[in-house]
Amino acid sequence: MTTLHGIWLPDAFFLFCLRGGEIVPVSNWMEQLSTEQQMKLMKSGKVGIRTFQVPYWFDQGEYYPSNKPKLMVQQINGLSIAMKEALPLLWQTDEAMLQHSGFLLGDSLHYYQKVAQFALQMLWHANIRPGVKVRKGKRYGYAEADAIWDVDLTKEEVRTFSHTLALAMPAICRAYDPQKTGGSDIMTDPHTIQADFLQNAIQTTIHDWLDMESEELRQQLSKGKGDFSLQWLRGLLTRITEPIEGTTKELQSFKQQVDLWTKGEGRNKRDCVGQYAMRLYLRLEPPQQIELEAEESIFTLHVYLQPVTEPSRLISAKDIWLGSGEATAFFGKDLGRAQEFLLEQLGCASIQMPALEETLRQALVEQIQLPVQEAFHFLQEIAPRLQAEGVGVQLPSWWVKRGRKRLGLKLRVMQDHSLYAADSSAVIHRLGLHEIVRFDAKAALGDQEISLAELEKIADSKLPFIQLRGEWTEVNQESVKRMLQYLKQAEQDEITLHDMLYLMAELEASDEWQDLPVVDFELPTALDDLLHGRLEQNLDHIDTPKGLQGVLRPYQKRGYAWLQLMSKLGFGVCLADDMGLGKTIQMITVLMAEKLSAPAIIVCPTSLMNNWSKEIERFAPTLRVYTHHGPERLHQNELQAKVAEHDVVITSYSLVNRDLADLMEIKWSYLVLDEAQNIKNSKSKQARSAMKIHAQHRIAMTGTPIENRLSELWSIFQFLNPGYLGTLTQFRTQFTLPIERYREQERMESLRKLVKPFILRRLKTDPTIIVDLPEKIESKTYCTLSEEQASLYQAAVNHMMQKINSVEGMQRRGYVLATLTHLKQICDHPALYLHQSADHLERRSGKVRRVTELVHDIMEQQEAVLLFTQYVDMGSMLAKHFREVLQEEVLFLHGGISKQERDDMIDRFQSGMGPRIFILSLKAGGVGLNLTRANHVIHFDRWWNPAVENQATDRAYRIGQKKNVHVHRLICQGTLEERIDQLMESKRELAEQVIHSGEQWITELSANELHSLFELREDLICQEEDDLL
Repeated sequence: MTTLHGIWLPDAFFLFCLRGGEIVPVSNWMEQLSTEQQMKLMKSGKVGIRTFQVPYWFDQGEYYPSNKPKLMVQQINGLSIAMKEALPLLWQTDEAMLQHSGFLLGDSLHYYQKVAQFALQMLWHANIRPGVKVRKGKRYGYAEADAIWDVDLTKEEVRTFSHTLALAMPAICRAYDPQKTGGSDIMTDPHTIQADFLQNAIQTTIHDWLDMESEELRQQLSKGKGDFSLQWLRGLLTRITEPIEGTTKELQSFKQQVDLWTKGEGRNKRDCVGQYAMRLYLRLEPPQQIELEAEESIFTLHVYLQPVTEPSRLISAKDIWLGSGEATAFFGKDLGRAQEFLLEQLGCASIQMPALEETLRQALVEQIQLPVQEAFHFLQEIAPRLQAEGVGVQLPSWWVKRGRKRLGLKLRVMQDHSLYAADSSAVIHRLGLHEIVRFDAKAALGDQEISLAELEKIADSKLPFIQLRGEWTEVNQESVKRMLQYLKQAEQDEITLHDMLYLMAELEASDEWQDLPVVDFELPTALDDLLHGRLEQNLDHIDTPKGLQGVLRPYQKRGYAWLQLMSKLGFGVCLADDMGLGKTIQMITVLMAEKLSAPAIIVCPTSLMNNWSKEIERFAPTLRVYTHHGPERLHQNELQAKVAEHDVVITSYSLVNRDLADLMEIKWSYLVLDEAQNIKNSKSKQARSAMKIHAQHRIAMTGTPIENRLSELWSIFQFLNPGYLGTLTQFRTQFTLPIERYREQERMESLRKLVKPFILRRLKTDPTIIVDLPEKIESKTYCTLSEEQASLYQAAVNHMMQKINSVEGMQRRGYVLATLTHLKQICDHPALYLHQSADHLERRSGKVRRVTELVHDIMEQQEAVLLFTQYVDMGSMLAKHFREVLQEEVLFLHGGISKQERDDMIDRFQSGMGPRIFILSLKAGGVGLNLTRANHVIHFDRWWNPAVENQATDRAYRIGQKKNVHVHRLICQGTLEERIDQLMESKRELAEQVIHSGEQWITELSANELHSLFELREDLICQEEDDLL
């Protein structure tokens, strides 16, 4: 299939096609269109090649960000069409017909279809305003201005919808055309792009409509040049493109006058009564009557005026017409104007509401009577339109989504399972996701059961909603018929736990449940706790096993009991406690408590293998441990014999892939993945290998189940409970795109409900946890560049900009990524970038000077510090520098250190008698280490991934820490480091939105956000130049 894309550029709407990821020439894809379609597009379209900076895309425009966003220059052969031709294409395109012709609509065209519809709605509801756009003139001191039509964003609901729509813009729509803009960047903020498209769409449509209606007016306006006002009016009502010319001061003043006028200042106060801004207010009141007798029901729509500044005050139409009651007291001498205003507002509302129009012809309206069908139409169609136009509408609480009760089936699960056994050794009935449970079904309104006779009466009424149990509720008559048929056949049935979880998350389950609405479940207590993720809260009675050499904290005890119980029930689970909360000891306790019928295997990063071995030796010395590692490791029969002699085998992710055949031959009791984010890419070799190992129980351990994308969560769950979240393609369609791209809160909540039973996530900030931890204080320390750094920085940027304009594809991507590295190295120290050896580091780097001061203060307070850097060479220079300047012994841990040296360093530092400065390379020391002696953590340079920095910080901020932990992040102002920091802040909340509560949505780095990282703000350079040089 060929995917049709469309992007709004500053001068045109650009259409192009992709097939299999490759650009399709216009002549090829035009042949697939009908003759009529070809004629429409070619009539005014212009075939040509445009140059874009774009991320990787696939056939339907799906964008896959990575930790380091990558751009490439792409020459695209396409068709440019004017807005006048683009709008009918967007409004009228029949997707089914296009598919018949061999086309799919790309997400870019889908997006602009929505924006074009939004423009049409704004025109229909008159949410538009005239304006002036001023730009620089051709002569000094002069300017040019254009008359424009634009969206009126005064109303909150319009602003909210516009903002939400802009945030949903696909990344492909934010590409730009360097050739068209003379090689300079243009705004790529989605709000700016959307606003430009809307303004052009509205202006084009208004001119089209005026062309059909106002030939005489156009002729009158074309006479003479006139003043600014006449020129502006001519630009609004005709297609005359000549700009308004004048001095900059004159045109800016004129623009201010127009802006004041369009905001309501200087016009007659048509929305006011006296000094009060007013609006029409309608309140729908349902009838009070016998249940299920709705055929003769009459709803009453009460009419009021509401002061905008006093929304709690409602003045009835009756009082206004009669000049009595509150109307006289409130309006006084302006009562006559209030009556006129009310009549005007009712007349405007009658355009949307035929019933009101009929009533207005007969009498002064105090209230309107609506039969059931008309009331239903008012609720569904008319009320939203009136609200969009600024009319206040109060609807019954049962219609508002939060309070609406649905009519459907209530399933009552009959059997119970003894999940809350007295101790951990009790026999637990295995469930699993495919366990079948029996239930009986009843009809229900929300959580209230209704009889079969009542359901039959609802079906006989054939009404869109009825009154039942004292409440009005919407009725889907087709669903009611299917429910009746189902309940008459059998009131008892079976369902899998998998389907039950999906129905509870309000998602589609298996085919047999697709046509039956399920609105409530009645579950045994233990099963209810399990499926709602509350099981861990009721496991305080479980004792820790005898022989455990240690005391678990209360939350660790509950975590161990949860891991053990969920495993016995047949579920794969994820222990996702925050870093430093003791996941390792909880897992060791599980292994200690089990009478293992087969050995357990623990897979972890190589750097943590020794840590696991030591922790097991410390807390569970009776467990026999074998470490499968090194060039002399065993294989085949020898490995099987060795494993049989041990209880726990420890190995690394890389060896799981290399020795997969050997490991698959062994029957394992537990397969535990520590730092399970290592399988976040489901297509990686180590992820595929881990999923192939057979084990009775599977457990994932990670403090960051999601680092950047929701697909990482899918990969972990595919390991734990294969197939539970569907295939990766299904997951993308059902969750990734709605959540990451369109920020659908309901879909986010559904995903949270699905994963909650199988993830145990406790944070250091939780009230039950924080009592065991000291406070963490995070701060940003800003530095300025030295003159040498600034010069090198600007030269690197200039060099890259020259290069990327002359290369493309992978070569250009290489230049961009290399420049990122170079600029970060320059921010650290010129010697790092120039590969020089350096003495007196402070003189050449503002950052080194600042960190020296910081570490000096820490040493004076007799405290210890961890300093993380990405670059081994920088770490070496800093270690040498601190030894010389501070006369302190310094430890430096990096990837070239042997395992024995590494362990010795950690022991010396933790002993309390060794060196107080510990420098670590981020990759070698960022995970798995316990370095609680330090109560200061310095991030010398910034990493792309917030989760990686948090992991490094948690080497000190974890159980065992007795002091407040101070986290210092060094940032060079005006450089990419400052922008990286801003981007990281926006990215930090993604995991919390699925695993934990949170309002902000995961964001992605666009093409031009990456490009903007390179710009140097010269106003922040060399502020400390005299001191640095």
